[in-house]
Amino acid sequence: MSETYCGKHCSECAFAEQLNCPGCKTDGYSPMAAQCAIATCCRGRGHEHCETCTSHTYCPTLNKKSANPEAILQKQADLQRKKQAEAEAAARKRAELLETAAVMGKWVRLIFWLMIATTAIGLFEKVRSLSVPVALITFALSAAGGVIYLTRLSAVDDGFRLASLRSFTAAASALLALFAADGSTLHTLLTLALLLPSLVSMYYEINTFAEMLEDADRELSEKWRKLWKTYKICMGVTFSSLVLAILAPGLAALAILGGAIGMLVASIQEYIYLYRTAQVCCYICKTN
Repeated sequence: MSETYCGKHCSECAFAEQLNCPGCKTDGYSPMAAQCAIATCCRGRGHEHCETCTSHTYCPTLNKKSANPEAILQKQADLQRKKQAEAEAAARKRAELLETAAVMGKWVRLIFWLMIATTAIGLFEKVRSLSVPVALITFALSAAGGVIYLTRLSAVDDGFRLASLRSFTAAASALLALFAADGSTLHTLLTLALLLPSLVSMYYEINTFAEMLEDADRELSEKWRKLWKTYKICMGVTFSSLVLAILAPGLAALAILGGAIGMLVASIQEYIYLYRTAQVCCYICKTN
């Protein structure tokens, strides 16, 4: 019985050492047999060697048996190069992730505290004697957030450039409170003019955070995406109240109340997700 499927003798094979080949008919699983087209063909057809096959005299696979070891070596070299390329790509991705996490961890946490401070100072908005300092502080805090998005976080992802508009429109709204009386026609028109860029910016801000977290924390990434859906529903309910105000004032009041409660809940969720995003980034930096 032949010691190989193709009829070659292992002791005469110049590639045996290079391939670290124990022989294609060794007991148990042979890696070389799995890579050899001739051995695979024989095993599949149930032959002990090629000579028992009626097609062996004109078999194109058997006729290439001399080139078969070189083909296996080439496949191994290609596989090694592929593994090396994948390892290098993984290393680059890891380095990029660490660089991104370092920037995000620092500046997203600051964004979070700026938002908390803006919300806290907003509680005194209706105090007439404090209206001017409240507007000025709100302007400064919002503008600072916009600058961070525009100059720091945009280095990580261009989506944060448009995200900065939300902070800048909030800063503009704070200044608007100083020069246009609340409820006046001018105040209403300017507020509506700032609404569209603010909504576009909110979309980019939330979805950019979601994309940035896909590899680091898939669950948190999905929560950011759901947050945008929540905001859309709340805004839809609020805008529908304008139509209901004409047809059913009672339902309009409920819609306004429901929209306001929904926006409040969504805002609280956003604060939580911002803080958790900063935590995830800091954790990546500490553990790598």
